[in-house]
Amino acid sequence: MKYLGYLVLTVTILSNSVFGQSGNSVGTWIDYLPYKSTFKVVAAKNKVYAATPFSLVEIDKRDNSARRLSALNGLSEVGVTALGYDQNTNTVIVGYNNGIFDLITENTIYSIQDIERANIAGDKRITNIQCDGQHAYLTTTFGIVQYNISRREVSETFRLNQEGDLAVFDVAFKGDTIFAATEEGLYKASLSDPNVGYYIAWEKPAYDPEPNTEYEFVEIFQNKLVLNIPSDKYAADSILIQSDSGWFSPQFLQESNFFDIIAYTDQLLLSRNGDVVIVDSGFQVQQTIFQYYTGQRAQPRAIVKDGENNHWIADDQQGVIKVKNLEGFDRFLLDGPPTNNANEFAFGNEQTYIASGATNRGLGNEYLREGVYFLSNSGDWSQYSYLDDDRLNNVFDYISLAVDPTDESHFFVGTIGSGILEFESEELIEIYDNDNSPLKNVSGLDDTVGTDVRINGLDFDEQGNLWISNSITQFGVAVRTAEGEFMSYNLSEYLDSEAASGDIIASQTGYKWMLLPNKGKGILVFDDNGTPLNTQDDRAKILNSAGGNGGLPSTNVYSMEEDLEGRIWVGTDQGVVVFYSPGSVFEQGVNFDAQRIFVEVDGVTNYLLETEVVTTIAIDGANRKWFGTQSSGVFLMSEDGSEEIFHFTKENSSLISNEIVDIGVNPFNGEVMIATGDGVVAYKGTATEGDPLYQDVYAYPNPVSPGFTGNIAIKGLAPNSAVKITDINGNLVFDTYADGGQAIWNGKNMNGSPVPAGVYLVFASDSEGLEAAATKILINR
Repeated sequence: MKYLGYLVLTVTILSNSVFGQSGNSVGTWIDYLPYKSTFKVVAAKNKVYAATPFSLVEIDKRDNSARRLSALNGLSEVGVTALGYDQNTNTVIVGYNNGIFDLITENTIYSIQDIERANIAGDKRITNIQCDGQHAYLTTTFGIVQYNISRREVSETFRLNQEGDLAVFDVAFKGDTIFAATEEGLYKASLSDPNVGYYIAWEKPAYDPEPNTEYEFVEIFQNKLVLNIPSDKYAADSILIQSDSGWFSPQFLQESNFFDIIAYTDQLLLSRNGDVVIVDSGFQVQQTIFQYYTGQRAQPRAIVKDGENNHWIADDQQGVIKVKNLEGFDRFLLDGPPTNNANEFAFGNEQTYIASGATNRGLGNEYLREGVYFLSNSGDWSQYSYLDDDRLNNVFDYISLAVDPTDESHFFVGTIGSGILEFESEELIEIYDNDNSPLKNVSGLDDTVGTDVRINGLDFDEQGNLWISNSITQFGVAVRTAEGEFMSYNLSEYLDSEAASGDIIASQTGYKWMLLPNKGKGILVFDDNGTPLNTQDDRAKILNSAGGNGGLPSTNVYSMEEDLEGRIWVGTDQGVVVFYSPGSVFEQGVNFDAQRIFVEVDGVTNYLLETEVVTTIAIDGANRKWFGTQSSGVFLMSEDGSEEIFHFTKENSSLISNEIVDIGVNPFNGEVMIATGDGVVAYKGTATEGDPLYQDVYAYPNPVSPGFTGNIAIKGLAPNSAVKITDINGNLVFDTYADGGQAIWNGKNMNGSPVPAGVYLVFASDSEGLEAAATKILINR
């Protein structure tokens, strides 16, 4: 047995700036998908492709460059499940969990939707892809699809049982015979049999070592069958190799879990927990790769070899590893988030904070452990989780965030089950739960038994007090004052013991608005009268659908946000309403009820999003409203909600899913962060937070390069500034108004023609004419 001992390590990292992420122009999309966790790899003629569950990494072997491939720049879907390669046509095949597959040639990506559109009931997931020189064989949860790559058409669909629902996980070829690893054992058929598409042509061979047992992989190596019997993660898989006298399992392949097996003429490559095993033609271990000398443990998920005697490994945590002549390593690790899970965004300290947890329909745990992660405004990623701190080993589902307005490196995270985490400069300071604070366990759980403190919302008020939504307890609202003192409020008059609480807003009026999303309870409004530690002067009120008591169209409330004018916008399962007078909630005889917004679309007037479940609301620097929905994507509406500016869906934009979890608008650069059911993407919006004093006015890009046709952003303006652009001689070229603190110029004059090369002057003034600023833009042609 030989172990690698010689190291040549080069790290190729494609930073956000190289990929163009942080420099993307206004109106473009960015994917914030994870790229470090790869599970499948193929080596094409000039390129190597590795699959993550959400995207691909493409490596050009000629110059060692790497780039992202996702649904934003060519792929059909997000849920990648399989990867294959046809050498004859130099075509890479990407399979997805809905049956769609892509063909990637040297210059083009073709989306093939035959399986997805076929009249097949149930799951259509593609589980594996193998090629025989003419066809690609896509194994699926209902059989095998034989696809002619050159003609780009389905040749045949193989159903292996009478019901047509037998899941197949892998195929292998021996002469004219095709072998299939299925959930019910090994099957075989002759490809020349005219009935190969029907179950009658398929049989279970008598030499199947474990009839009716699920096989995950089948390979032909040295003219012998190699089978893998999977187990659960707590037990070992079984590798069985055919011999002249039956079947055997080599000792060196026992007590392991295998992720991938692939056979070449002279090598059998097996990826398993902790290492890769390379077996020679005599069924002896030629080499074991258990480290890449990167300081991290190897977690290989697949390995292939190319025509230049290099091996390529897809690793679960380290991207793609190139093994050069079985002696040295190159690592291709693209920067990105640690996970696709995101529940809430917050902004501060020149970065985006992302809580990665989730809740189930009962607002309980999904048991996600990725913690909180961070994206700096310059495009760098970092993370804090149980991997960094043993105190977080049993902490799950980080779902809410609040950044201290007096110190933006100081922030708090709400969890489902473990209370509140306090951080300073990305380091955990303290965990607050029922043991060291007045925060309450869920009703019915005695404090002596354990901890189940669920925090579904956090928000700071203008005095620096942190307001807390403590779920499934009659003490639903709590506070941590700016001095660090806690108070929990008994609201049993308004909340029953099973009252689940949601997001909380410390509004400009001083009132705290808290969603009651479970069982259609509506909204709780709480007033501490400006004395958070004195409960004697408090009052509260439940808002519901009754006139004079909220007037909600539905008490099934999902989202809530306060706009720049202090109005409260609420998302329900029947659209959006707004409270124009939130400060009048406790006033007698004053109509403060929520109002619907009328919107005219194609000549028809309806209530704003009246047929949508509105899951999240965000306000940008121009006070425009971003609405995320349960199944219809994202809507951008005007400041008053009456005009639709954009409606982004998976079908008409680069949005990767129509299921929207959260939206946050970065006040620094106007980037609209969108958390979906499949991961995070961002839209480079036009509106940023304004600066009334014009302290840092600049244009980007500047200088403008020859050939640039995108938008030029003028940043650092006072809200809604009037902006005029002139040439060096003072001739007016363009004028506009800022969205929040940012104005957009397309580089054209008022006739729509591109301006010539030269220096252009930008003059901005606020709406009252009291403050003004100027800057310059250099345009090259």
